[in-house]
Amino acid sequence: ACPAMAAPWRAEYALTVAGVTVMEAQVVFDIDGAGYRVETRTRSRGLATLVARGHSRALAEGAWRNGAAQPRRYETEGQWRGAARNVTLD
Repeated sequence: ACPAMAAPWRAEYALTVAGVTVMEAQVVFDIDGAGYRVETRTRSRGLATLVARGHSRALAEGAWRNGAAQPRRYETEGQWRGAARNVTLD
């Protein structure tokens, strides 16, 4: 028999300033007894693209050890204001 596992949880957000959407964000949490995976995606929208056009994706993965998070990998990639941005930590 396998332990019960929950489906990943997903949230979507629209960030607004004075009623105008300037950014969209999605977050996916996939957490179980063995480990975790959290992914975020953001991108500028509307008038914000005139000032800071861009998008990004970040991913954090790890395991649980003695009830505490044990990070394994973090990576982020994207492009903001025309410049590529990439980071990976193992």
